[in-house]
Amino acid sequence: MKSAIIIGGGFAGCAWALQLGRKGFDVTLIERLGWLGGGCKTFFEGGHPYTYGPRPLSGFPAGVTDLLEEFTPLRYFRHQLRTYVARDDAFYTFPPHADDIKTMPDHDRITRELAAVPVPPPPPANLEESWLTTVGPTLYGKFVKDYSRKMWQVESNTAIDGPFHMLTRPRIKTGSRDYVDFELAYPKKNTGWDDFFAGAAAAPNVTVRLNTTAEAYDIEKPAVLVDGQWLHADFLVSSISADDLLGQCYGPLPYMGRDFMNLVLPIEQLLPEHVNFLHYANDEPYTRITEYKKLTGHVSPNTLLGLEFPSRKNRLYPYFTKQALELAQKYFDALPEHIIRVGRMGLYKYLGIHDIVAHALETVAQL
Repeated sequence: MKSAIIIGGGFAGCAWALQLGRKGFDVTLIERLGWLGGGCKTFFEGGHPYTYGPRPLSGFPAGVTDLLEEFTPLRYFRHQLRTYVARDDAFYTFPPHADDIKTMPDHDRITRELAAVPVPPPPPANLEESWLTTVGPTLYGKFVKDYSRKMWQVESNTAIDGPFHMLTRPRIKTGSRDYVDFELAYPKKNTGWDDFFAGAAAAPNVTVRLNTTAEAYDIEKPAVLVDGQWLHADFLVSSISADDLLGQCYGPLPYMGRDFMNLVLPIEQLLPEHVNFLHYANDEPYTRITEYKKLTGHVSPNTLLGLEFPSRKNRLYPYFTKQALELAQKYFDALPEHIIRVGRMGLYKYLGIHDIVAHALETVAQL
C-alpha cells in the first residue's frame, strides 16, 4: 500500500486526505491545532456561527459540489459587495457600476476619464496601472488606491507587480449589481464546513493526529519528525509554506495576515438584501466587514458582524509581487517530485475552496 503524510489539516489537507484514503493510500494527517479546517473551522459567538473571514464556495468546477454535498447540503445565494467611499460619504457597488457613477459628485470627470482610456488597454505592469489604464484615476482613487495600500501595507500599489496576465482587470458593471454572474454557496447546517472535515478524518485508511507539531523534515526520503520519531511515506503532501519545509534557507516568504473582531448588534439584519460584505477604502483601520448570517442562513433577532484588520501576526495572503513569486519559485525548484504542494500556502497562490478541492480531485485521480 502506498503511503502519504499530509502536513496541515485545513481545507486542502482534508480534501487530500479524503481522496488519497479513498484511493487506498495509507494516510497520516498531521495538524498542529486541536481541530481540522484551519480558517474554515466554524466557531460560535452568542449562538451565531462564523469563520475567521467569510468562506463561501465561489466556484463550481466539475465534481466539487458533488463531493462537498456528500457531507453537507448547500444553500445558494446572490452576492453583492459595497465599498464605502468617505470623500463622497456613500456606499457604491463593487466592481464600479454604471448607475452609481451617474450619482457620484464628480461623474462628469469620471465620464471624461473613461472616454480617454485606451481600447484595448495596454498590459499593466502593476496593480495601479491595471486600474488607471482601464477606469481612470478617479475611480481608482475611490475604490482601490487606499484600500489596496492598507490591505497589503505597501507605500504604493505599483509594488503589486506580479505577472500582468494574472491580474484581474477592473471593469464597469452594468445591469445586475451582483459581484459575479452566478450564485455562491454555503453549508445549510450551522456547523458550516465542519462535517466535511469530519468526513475526511473518518475516511478509510486515514489517521489524524491533532495537536501535533512537525519538528523537522527530511524532504529526500521523505520523512517527518514527530514527537522524536521519524515518520516515513512515499509522498509528503504539504499545505504549509514551502519556506518552512526548507528552514527558510533562502529567506522568509512574505504574507499578509488579518486580525479579526466580532460584534453582535441588536438588529435582525443590518446590510441590504444580497449585500454580504462591505469594503472600507479609506483610512479606517479595517478593510472588510461581513454580516455572517447572510452566508450561514442563521436565524436570530440579532446579527453578527466580523471586522478584518490587516496584520503581520499571521500568514494568510501570499504577496502578488515579482520578488515574492520568484522567491517562492526558488523554493519550489528545490523540492523533489514526491513533495506535493497544496493549498494557498503550499502553492503560494490565492485560492478559493473550489480551487483547493478541484486540485485534490484532479491530481489524486492521476497518481
